[in-house]
Amino acid sequence: MIKKQTFLYLTLALFVIACKNEKQNQLTELSKEETYQILSTGAKQDFLFAKYVNANGVALNPEEKTLLNEGKLYRTYFKNTTGKVMEVQCRPIENDEQLFGEIKLMQFLASNPLSNIQRESINCSLSDSIILAAGALDQGIRNGSIDGDFFKIDSSNRVKVTSVIEQCGFPKTKETIEAAWYVIQHSGQTGLMEYYHSQFNMAYQDSLLQPRRKAMMDDRILMTYGFPQIYGTQLSGSTHSADGSIDSRGRWNGFHDIRDPLKVNERRAKMGLIPIEEEEQQRKNKFNS
Repeated sequence: MIKKQTFLYLTLALFVIACKNEKQNQLTELSKEETYQILSTGAKQDFLFAKYVNANGVALNPEEKTLLNEGKLYRTYFKNTTGKVMEVQCRPIENDEQLFGEIKLMQFLASNPLSNIQRESINCSLSDSIILAAGALDQGIRNGSIDGDFFKIDSSNRVKVTSVIEQCGFPKTKETIEAAWYVIQHSGQTGLMEYYHSQFNMAYQDSLLQPRRKAMMDDRILMTYGFPQIYGTQLSGSTHSADGSIDSRGRWNGFHDIRDPLKVNERRAKMGLIPIEEEEQQRKNKFNS
């Protein structure tokens, strides 16, 4: 009788343990917001050492790993009931939303772009005027109406604009959004374009950001990560002038690679851009004058 009871207790204990393990192994998808929030804290270890699988749940083969490293696969993260990231499903990128989402994820995995910015305390009642002033400085230093140290002004502008956005929210008017766009567009390889891209894209969808501004930001991000650009707004080469198109010997470098170039003018027209042939001639005339 005692042996029978002992057997029953052991069976029950094993059943409870099995149920607990099964529950812990149940996976739920992390939303993009959850993913970015976790990564923003610097907690990357689970993301890097989780199980990477394809759409069929099979571990990535060498070819798929290469595609992932080239930014051609889109990652979705899954956590268990304790919140630990356990699995990463990798699928081919099918649209630009997924592509820019993957680029933002790559930036987060490298570093949080806000971590190197010493934010200022902001009086949010003055947020619009702060952003407009930063935008005016950005353009003034570039068109020659303002004298000063180019890089110091850009650095100061980044601090002010990111401080406003993080403490007071994303700007809400066409004027302030455009001013913020100038500062973020000219933030170099700080990761801020990738970080705020989705918010600028939403502003564009709400008709608060000019289409050509969206086109320029999209193209610059893609060029930064080695992808062909969509609209042909960015020029190629690594030793550019301030305008980004003449190399150290004063030669025209042409445009950075363009996706499906035979249809680029169709895409440009939708964004209010002139045909690329006219754009090229205008730029050549500018640099040869």
